[in-house]
Amino acid sequence: MTGLFLLSGHLTENNVEQLMGEARRKSKRQIEELIARWFPRPGLAPTITPVTSEPAQGELSTWPGTGNAASPAQAPRPRVEPLSPASVRVEFTARAAFREKLEQAQNLLSHTIPSGDLATILELALDRLVAVETKRRSGSGKSSKRRETKPGSRHVPVEIQRAVRGRDGNQCTFTDAEGRRCSEKRFLTIEHIHPFAKRGPTTVENCCLLCQGHNAFRARQVFGEKHIQNKIAEARARHETNSVPEETPAPPEPAAAPDVFEKVRSRLVRLGFKRAEARAAVEQVRMREVEPRPEPLLRAAIAVLTP
Repeated sequence: MTGLFLLSGHLTENNVEQLMGEARRKSKRQIEELIARWFPRPGLAPTITPVTSEPAQGELSTWPGTGNAASPAQAPRPRVEPLSPASVRVEFTARAAFREKLEQAQNLLSHTIPSGDLATILELALDRLVAVETKRRSGSGKSSKRRETKPGSRHVPVEIQRAVRGRDGNQCTFTDAEGRRCSEKRFLTIEHIHPFAKRGPTTVENCCLLCQGHNAFRARQVFGEKHIQNKIAEARARHETNSVPEETPAPPEPAAAPDVFEKVRSRLVRLGFKRAEARAAVEQVRMREVEPRPEPLLRAAIAVLTP
């Protein structure tokens, strides 16, 4: 539905067949990129505007420290929108201190970037941040003497982390029944394919990247719902009593999963289905091997409701 809404303002009799064909099975971000390629728009001039109410479109805004500023709770969501194949529009709200740091960076880089262009400065800052964080996660890449891993330790050596991330492209490796790979690149963890709790080795071949949702989904598949809930209860009890954790770690807590299913139930009700029907459909989908993201779950639930 979101994809159709994005495309609706661009469809004509002449392009509807080709444009819809290219948009089929694409995510929201991919459809935005498709529209930017078909209908490129000019770039926007960078602006910084103190927020007293709703910021105007295309403005990079900051919260002033005092005055009649709107509260951060009213801040609009950050926005990254493709304008053309070579440019994007970025819009977000930042603290007043951000503006001071930005001006300081412009001053320090006045010889390197005389124009003080915001996009160039922020891209340079991101390049350096990415380099630092990549080195922190995967090491410098230089060969060094490998330290032996202690028996029973879940620690994944840096060289194995580096190899797994390089092989998996820093993207979740979960693939659904139709062969579609999860596109998530955030909140990734290195997990054992043959579980560590079942004596799975910590090797490149037995490790992969999974996002938070699919890590929880895989844990349910391997250990079962009852076992997961017991481990969650044990972890909470240990936290409340500040006791020492067990040596054998529990599978990860699927914290985000209930929220996803609740979103799907709400969406079905908004589409006109009765609450009881929506609840029953979601429960059926929960028992299947469906990718635990809103769109795949919604499609599966609609298929249950409209056989």
